[in-house]
Formats: sequence, C-alpha cells, structure tokens
Amino acid sequence: MLGQNFLSVNVLKYLRRINSYNIIEDYYISIINVITMSKDFKSKSIKVGKRIFYLKLIRYQNGGFLSLSEGKQSSIGSVILAIKAGGMVESTTIIPEKRQGILLTVLSHVLAEYFEGLALVSLYISSEISQSEAKIILASLKKLLDKIIEEEQNTNSD
Repeated sequence: MLGQNFLSVNVLKYLRRINSYNIIEDYYISIINVITMSKDFKSKSIKVGKRIFYLKLIRYQNGGFLSLSEGKQSSIGSVILAIKAGGMVESTTIIPEKRQGILLTVLSHVLAEYFEGLALVSLYISSEISQSEAKIILASLKKLLDKIIEEEQNTNSD
C-alpha cells in the first residue's frame, strides 16, 4: 500500500510538471505568434550562391533586434550590442564569434545608426562569409531598413 501511494504521488507530480510545461510552451508560442504578426516584425530570406540566410528583425521604439542565421532553422549565434549615442556608435561583444570576421560588428553598427538607438544582433553561420557574400547581405538589410524607416515616416505623417 505504501508503494502505491508513493508511486501515485510521483506520477501526479510528473503529470503536473508536464502540464505546467505545456502551459509555458503554449504561452511562449502565443508570444512568438504575436511578435511575428506584429507590424514591427520583419523577416526575409537571402540567397547568396548556394547559401541561404534568414534575417529576422524586430523594431522597438528605441532600437531593434536582428537575427541572421544560416540554414533551415533559426539559431542564436554570436551576439553583439551596439548603441548610437552622441553621434557615434559604440559596441560590445556579448557572445564572441567562432570565426573571426567583422560582419557582426558591421551589422550592429548599421542597425544602431538606422534606428538611432540600441541594436542587439545575433549572427549564426556555418562557415566564414566572404566579402562578396557580406556585401549582398548588407545590401539586403539596408533595403529592408529603408523600407521600415519609410513606413514609419508615412505613419508619423498621417
């Protein structure tokens, strides 16, 4: 009898734990759905030769978050924070890059400059990016940022 009660209590604890994880997972999915349906969320795929990059951008009042990842699944990679203050952009690395390159820094500075504030950027790549690949990615980002700024100006003038 003691064994059955012990087992029942542990099973109940397990079921409660599963249920709470389901609630947390449902809540997380709801938040993601709200963000991705928001006008402040933009996503874009960029094909560079045989490589495909997925760019996701969330705009905030005082800056933005950019995720650029290579491959079918989004992944968090190296992370940098940049801020534009006093006409200059300063940055600090939060998670360093495995492959030494300057693309992450350039992306963060471009984003901070465009949004005139904070820029948090994550870059996940499977192999080093060439200079020509970086130019294509930067051109795509700038085109998207120009579109966002134009939309904001049109919204503010209404």
